[in-house]
Amino acid sequence: MAAVRFVRSAWHVALAAAAVLWAAGPAAAFDHADVARRLLEEHIIPSYQDFASRTQSLADATRSFCDARSEAGLAKARSAFKGAVIAWGRIGHIRFGPAVTDNRYDRILFWPDPRHVTMKQVGRLLRTKPEAALKPENVATASVATVGLRALEIVFFGPGSDDFASADKDKTHYRCGLALALSEDLHHTAAVIFEDWTSSDRFQQLWLHPGADNSRYLKPSETTQALVQSFADRLNRMLAFDIPSADGEASNGNGTMPIFGPSGVAIDFLSASLDGLEALLKEGGFLDQSASGSAEDTEDVQQRLNVVLTELRFARRALGLIAQSEARGDFKTIPVAMWKSVRLPVENAREIADETLKAEAGLSSGFNALDGD
Repeated sequence: MAAVRFVRSAWHVALAAAAVLWAAGPAAAFDHADVARRLLEEHIIPSYQDFASRTQSLADATRSFCDARSEAGLAKARSAFKGAVIAWGRIGHIRFGPAVTDNRYDRILFWPDPRHVTMKQVGRLLRTKPEAALKPENVATASVATVGLRALEIVFFGPGSDDFASADKDKTHYRCGLALALSEDLHHTAAVIFEDWTSSDRFQQLWLHPGADNSRYLKPSETTQALVQSFADRLNRMLAFDIPSADGEASNGNGTMPIFGPSGVAIDFLSASLDGLEALLKEGGFLDQSASGSAEDTEDVQQRLNVVLTELRFARRALGLIAQSEARGDFKTIPVAMWKSVRLPVENAREIADETLKAEAGLSSGFNALDGD
């Protein structure tokens, strides 16, 4: 962790040295339209396309497994589930627009869940086996706690899943039906979000053309504000709900168990989330922008944001050490210090990025990245 402490000291020096440059406030050199377009083309659309593709693969693998139960088929379906989780990690920070329409975000990932509502409600379905709950029209209107990735995690990895591949189809008929219904509903949600971002007459039109007749974005800066907000919000949620804290607890109610702990994809999901945030900065062109266009300001912005990228990589490296440890399969045995080595660089990245991105983009100093879109 010495490297992390050094970086933190370095950026404090950078902040002091650049104070005069930022005092006058940013000029209008930041190209909001360019950032919106580049992020759409290079990150948002490709990432949602990948998520839609991964959920289709999950639905296909689940259908194949249910048609012919086998350990190999179950392994393939579980692997497809993990692929969908990782794909969502890379784009889950885009918490606005099509992703939040009709509760789609919560339908994909109902989290945090401190009262374990998903476990209770999905467990009840598996016990009582109501056939009506498997009908597509009913799944589409079901509680957000009973659908999405966490509901599928319980079906594939939760209590009773050990004999999921049993040759006795009567024994696992309902579990298979529920897995298929949930995976197909998840893919439908992913596909609709992708279509809304790619169709010129849907949300893409609002995103690329702010103005007086735009029902969502009046000014180009408002799309950048949505991105800055998303970046801060994802880091805050990771710290609050996904990563166990210094005392080994988390607000998600699972204590030392991180998000997607039961399926063993927690580390991959958190790493993918950090990858997605790095992509937001790089592919959106934030590293190419400056507040005033001067060489000094450009260099200062790049230095600050490169430190943010370094902190995100430190966090991924710490996650990698957890993945390599003997405790990987049992999160309750992972030392708190190992989680702290993940949290510290995430906290650093949040602190540096918040003010830097707002100043760079000329956003109001009173803007709170957690106020909502």
